[in-house]
Amino acid sequence: MMKNSIKRIAMMLILLNLTNINTFIGIERSIMVFGKNNIGSIKSQGSCKYINLDKSNNSNEYYESKLTIPVLIGIKDKKLEKSINDYFKEKIRSLDRNLSMEAMKASNYSKSNKIPFNKYYLQTDVQVNLCNDYILSYNITYYQYSGGAHGITYVESVNLDLINSKKLNLKDIFKKGVDYKALINTRIKEDISKTPELYFKEENLGFKGIKNNQEFYLNDKGLVIYFSLYEIAPYVAGIPEFMFSYADYDLYFNLAKPIDRNYLYIYN
Repeated sequence: MMKNSIKRIAMMLILLNLTNINTFIGIERSIMVFGKNNIGSIKSQGSCKYINLDKSNNSNEYYESKLTIPVLIGIKDKKLEKSINDYFKEKIRSLDRNLSMEAMKASNYSKSNKIPFNKYYLQTDVQVNLCNDYILSYNITYYQYSGGAHGITYVESVNLDLINSKKLNLKDIFKKGVDYKALINTRIKEDISKTPELYFKEENLGFKGIKNNQEFYLNDKGLVIYFSLYEIAPYVAGIPEFMFSYADYDLYFNLAKPIDRNYLYIYN
């Protein structure tokens, strides 16, 4: 138990130091790790009239980057639109600059000391989960490799109420009066009990309940609650996701479909 705890804490500290993840209101966050052989496996997916993609590539002997930056357009609240656009532009460009400089230094050191060097790599991609005139939900995935056995990947999920021009918190998805935390916790524990061997034991590092800033996104099937690697399960389990479908949880969701439109929106 102590060995697993130390391993988990060390991994999270490394991720935080490497990625310099800053707090930004309106954006939910998850962190995960992939093996080096997954480089380039992430692709930007989906299209949305509210999102443009700013793409750029860079490659030299010590560093390569393939960047996709989401650019919001047509959002009613221009201040919100600008704040989100500025955040991602600065964050991704900053990561690119810093990792490129680190790669050059590491490459020069390797040459001077005649030791092997693997090219550093950064890739960002955008996946649109839900896009209509009411709700916008999309993920930005970052993959960063800076030597070692594998790189690191983390995801930021942006969930917006376009009608009221505000970010969506998890509680906004549910009707007032619904104990959504208890509802979600009960369902997740039930799912975990079906395959307990895939997860940490609750008394050790296992699932005890969702966080106040629990990561989530919305797609055309329902609400997806997800957890970072090592958060509730070992590496081999991947990134645990739990689907709460619109059909099954209609009585609890503060969501509706306008007549003759396959669109979801938040009740006022």
